Amino acid sequence: MQDCPMITDKKYKRITFRFCILSILLSGIFHQAHAQSHGLIFSSHEVVPEKRTSLDLTTGKPICFSGSLDLSFEISFIPNYSIYFGYVFRLINTQGQNIDLIYDQKKNSFRIVSGETFTDINFEINSTDLTGNWNRIRFTIDADKGITCYCNNKIWKSKKLNLKSNCFKLLFGAINEHNFISRDVPPMKIKNIRVATDGKEQNYWPLDESAGESAEDKISHIQAKITNPVWVKPQHVNWENLAGITIKGRPSLAFDPNEENLYIVSTDSLYTLSAKNPKPVASSFSVPLTLLSGNQSLYNPGNNGLYNFFIDQRAVAEYEFAKKRWDRNFVAAPSTEFWQANKFFSHDGSLVILGGYGQLKYKNTVQKYTPATKKWDTLTPTGDFFAPRYLAGLGTTGSRKIAYIIGGYGSKEGDQLLSPKHFYDLLQYDAVLNSFKKIYTLPEPDQQFVFANSIIIDSSNNCYYALIFPNDRFNNNLQLIKGSLLEPTYTLLGKPFPYSFNDVKSFADLYYCKKSNLLLAATIYTSKDDISEVKIYSIHFPPNDITASELRENTGNRKYFLVYTILLIGLISTIVYFLYRRYHRKRQLQPGAEIGTHPVLAKPVHVEHTMPSSTAHVVPKTNIEKETGLFVDGNPGNADASDQHEEDTLLTSDTLLPAKKSKIILFGSFEVIASDGRNITRQFTPLLKEMFLLILIDSLRYKKGVSSEKLNDILWNDKDIKDAKNNRSVNLVKLKNILDKLGGCTISRETGAWKFEYDLSQVDIDFLNYLTIFFHDDTTDISLQAGKLLNTLHEGSFLQETHYSWLDGIKAEISNFVIDLLLKYSETVNINTETEKMISICNAIFSFDELNEHALKLKCKCLIALGNHTLAKNTYTKFAAKYKEIYGEDFSETYHSLIA
Repeated sequence: MQDCPMITDKKYKRITFRFCILSILLSGIFHQAHAQSHGLIFSSHEVVPEKRTSLDLTTGKPICFSGSLDLSFEISFIPNYSIYFGYVFRLINTQGQNIDLIYDQKKNSFRIVSGETFTDINFEINSTDLTGNWNRIRFTIDADKGITCYCNNKIWKSKKLNLKSNCFKLLFGAINEHNFISRDVPPMKIKNIRVATDGKEQNYWPLDESAGESAEDKISHIQAKITNPVWVKPQHVNWENLAGITIKGRPSLAFDPNEENLYIVSTDSLYTLSAKNPKPVASSFSVPLTLLSGNQSLYNPGNNGLYNFFIDQRAVAEYEFAKKRWDRNFVAAPSTEFWQANKFFSHDGSLVILGGYGQLKYKNTVQKYTPATKKWDTLTPTGDFFAPRYLAGLGTTGSRKIAYIIGGYGSKEGDQLLSPKHFYDLLQYDAVLNSFKKIYTLPEPDQQFVFANSIIIDSSNNCYYALIFPNDRFNNNLQLIKGSLLEPTYTLLGKPFPYSFNDVKSFADLYYCKKSNLLLAATIYTSKDDISEVKIYSIHFPPNDITASELRENTGNRKYFLVYTILLIGLISTIVYFLYRRYHRKRQLQPGAEIGTHPVLAKPVHVEHTMPSSTAHVVPKTNIEKETGLFVDGNPGNADASDQHEEDTLLTSDTLLPAKKSKIILFGSFEVIASDGRNITRQFTPLLKEMFLLILIDSLRYKKGVSSEKLNDILWNDKDIKDAKNNRSVNLVKLKNILDKLGGCTISRETGAWKFEYDLSQVDIDFLNYLTIFFHDDTTDISLQAGKLLNTLHEGSFLQETHYSWLDGIKAEISNFVIDLLLKYSETVNINTETEKMISICNAIFSFDELNEHALKLKCKCLIALGNHTLAKNTYTKFAAKYKEIYGEDFSETYHSLIA
């Protein structure tokens, strides 16, 4: 364990402890990164001979031994290929003698060849293990005793070899050596090659690279040469876009885990694609299917049936594969009231449906359809409460008796108007007992998220795999996570990939291909023209932890990684030391500070506010203290201890910046700067920040403040009235204390609502500057108003890194106003004489709408006017690429027509 600097003060002990734990965890990241999926994939008979993969481990000099040569490696075959015959490796000595390991597909066995003769070594690895797992094989070559092979706890031996030389070249895959040229390569993966001579390990090639045509030996640093490499690691990090299809109407998805077929159900056709064949194949229906908005499809692995259903009509159609038709149709109807509902086929063949959303109502109903009797029931479950929600993830165990449902968005009462919130609870639903059991609740994240419709349950390892995404933006990404079924923890896996999310017009799902070792993800986005874009992605299983994987890549081999880790630990220890020195220096400057107390909170503080009468009235601190019964340094009682602890830690993080008066900055990144120049933004914990913004925005924009009830509903809707009041009171005191340090503003409650009061002679608020323009009715001086607006927007869009569901409305209002005003202003600006000003206008518009075509046209013309033709073309190219990424289609206007 790392030695940690000892600090006697309790708070600084906590800080030091955190830094030490961090350093210890970082020192272990190497081992985690080293365990990531890696290896080299050999291109085989699926490509032309010159594109097949070759690995030469002895480009510099041969491997020589006097007594014995020990070679080991791990191998796995790639599933879903028709030809597997070929050379795994060849050992060729300086006298032209060869020892080969080949795979004999006819006998499904590995065989050792010496010269032109098969040896006695002939062994099998069952197909499930060979294509689904890594298999370690070890060979010992002894000139006097022959070859010994070890695999799956079995041993095979050959007769004595007549070797004329004990110096060998070692090659895997395609062979280019004179007299030994071969292009027969099995579709295989190889990793962790180890070579020992005369009992001493000499070489180790883990083959853990992500790119390039060489691989490093971690012991002797010999570079292996690779031709046509395909690396394993990127396939376990990056999602590949397998297919995309455009469909009229509202298609739905279903997955057959047995055959690994993904079905896309449209009005006139059934599209099928698989891990083996990712190209969608359409099969037209003999009779068109009426697909209603909100329909869903599901495959029943119990009877191999494909079903489409519309919950509102309690109607289910089964597909007849032989006749290419559905056994019934649906009656035209409005959109569903059960958008994004979760569903599964249980152990008894029943279709079970949970939750959903529609008509401003979140649902927690549990519905059951029995195909055998065609009976539809609404169940009354027992056990723990399942709150109304949608956008949750659901997965079942192998028996399909137990389903897990996690997360979502909804409200306890089911009414969208009554404090909707994100859920992070994991519940277990027992289909036999019709009962819910709450397992745990995940810690609330800094950035809220919801789940794709399905999660993958791995019961043997007590974990699940899920796709998550924030539901507050259109230009979105899906992120894969691996979570525990036993405790509230999860890890990010792989890189995110794009997802266009527009609430009920979008859908995402996740599927597991066990035979192919793949995860499939499918997304649907339906435009306002009722055209749906279906996209299919895949990633190899198991996916890598992207953080550990990237850190491993960035720090090179083991030796350099350990050096990096040691340096990082040293840096952390240095930071702790200087924090400790800084803290005691501050204490020496504060007479009367007692040991064990924070200097800021050493005594009860009562501040008398004297602000000019011309400003908004400021209520003395005692108004808040009357409600809370607390002084600034008082005991928070039953309030969340974590908030108090976080604030204590953050109070040491102030930095000095030049400032003449206090500043509250909402455009760009949220920042608060005190009148003495201290940046005190970090004193706002996530909870205090949201509370402050709620009160500030409602006070300035709507001029009414925020009621206690609204604060409770948004910030503490999971607590009873008493606990919510206590938490509100304590955090208002904390917020008031921060604003006292800021100067020129405070929180009051004279009208029954909590309001932000300010003195413009002491505090500058960029949002207030914006509102002055927003409420300005005179349109004759648009040049003056636009100029002021551009000055306000120079740091970026409104709270660009802050995302709350209640903030969406004001963000949309600001975006619309800014774009409209600046586009009108652009009509008055001369593009030839006021080019720089026009570029500023375009940049400001792009900060709110990155795909604004009018701004693109103006900016490109401005850059051309300045002679920056290359920059203009690059601006267009980036815009077009972003357009295609989001909409899945090329930008219709060419560069030359744009600038014409």
